[in-house]
Amino acid sequence: MAIKKNVLFSQDFFPIYGGAHLWLYEVYKRWGSEVSAIVQDYQFDNRLYSMQRKFDTKEHGFLEIIRKDIKAPDINILSRSFHKTIKKNIGFIDEVCCNEQTTINVLRAFPEGISGCVYKILHPKSCKLITYAHGEEILIALTSKQLLWSCKLVYFLSDLIIANSYSTKKLVQSIAPKAQIEVVYPGVDYKRFLNFSYDSSCIRAKWSVNDNEILLFSMARIETRKNHISVIKAVKMCIDNGINIKYLIASDGDEKDRLVQMVKEQQFENFVIFIGYLSEEEKISTLFSCDIHIMPSIQNDSTTEGFGIVFLEAAAAGVPSISGNVGGQPESVINGKTGFVVDGNDIPEIAKIISTLCADEKLRKKMGNCGRKWAKENDWDNVANKIKRISNKI
Repeated sequence: MAIKKNVLFSQDFFPIYGGAHLWLYEVYKRWGSEVSAIVQDYQFDNRLYSMQRKFDTKEHGFLEIIRKDIKAPDINILSRSFHKTIKKNIGFIDEVCCNEQTTINVLRAFPEGISGCVYKILHPKSCKLITYAHGEEILIALTSKQLLWSCKLVYFLSDLIIANSYSTKKLVQSIAPKAQIEVVYPGVDYKRFLNFSYDSSCIRAKWSVNDNEILLFSMARIETRKNHISVIKAVKMCIDNGINIKYLIASDGDEKDRLVQMVKEQQFENFVIFIGYLSEEEKISTLFSCDIHIMPSIQNDSTTEGFGIVFLEAAAAGVPSISGNVGGQPESVINGKTGFVVDGNDIPEIAKIISTLCADEKLRKKMGNCGRKWAKENDWDNVANKIKRISNKI
């Protein structure tokens, strides 16, 4: 079937930042032909709407951004309001597709995949459905009979499922063993890192980090799964053992107040510094200026790390990472080459790896060089080309 239309359907989208929709955005803006992106309109949130208008005026390659209120506030297939939302979303897709042959690319199995699934049922001869899988949504589906049924149906009707790691592929196969699945790792804008201008001494001076101190950096939402608390405890162990180290924590989240209080109670404020939100430029500058990137995520209830784009970003900056051993993290960090994979619940092990990297500058540089090669291999251009090749086969 000759495809005339490509539609991206995503409830989560910029200006809200997330690895899942970043993946799709970076791929489809490089597509080579127009892709209509039907995404959430944040007009009812004054702060987000201002950021949305600023974002939408930027250059987005082959993406045509179409803002609609597509959000499903309550995923309940027995609810009349949910049926109205799906019906409304089908109408939005119809407006774009105009009964032409179409591939619909949905962010995940639910809620977006439900709209894509219904549209395909209504247009069986003219619609192909590609569903992206990230891992976390499948674990959530396993907690609800209704979500699990919906997830299975979407995967059954999908012509292709693109998983962000082999770990995620196994999760998909556990509920949809006959699904057509391809693994494609998310990527990084390697060229941007290659040509990025920064002042490392200025960044380090801003946080009172001297040349003799090893700088650790975490760039992740401050929540239980990201496991900042174990890193803080491991850093304290390192300092108690005489290692000269500081730890920067960027972003915000539900765990921040508790961690700030813990650091204060231990009179540890000079070593653990919460620096809040960073712009994209500030994030990259800080990655280049740190010595070790660390995010040993753990599985928390039904949430896990499906891959971890930030590990590729650290690699592109030539910085070794310490990741956790659950989900897709062991696939984003090559253990012993671009960094180390640890048990995020084992604080002495985290402290030991931090100590090893702190003591061996040559090892950090060697891992940094391997990381750059790994990041180049996973440049967004390569990722987009791979997804386009496999999409064209369906």
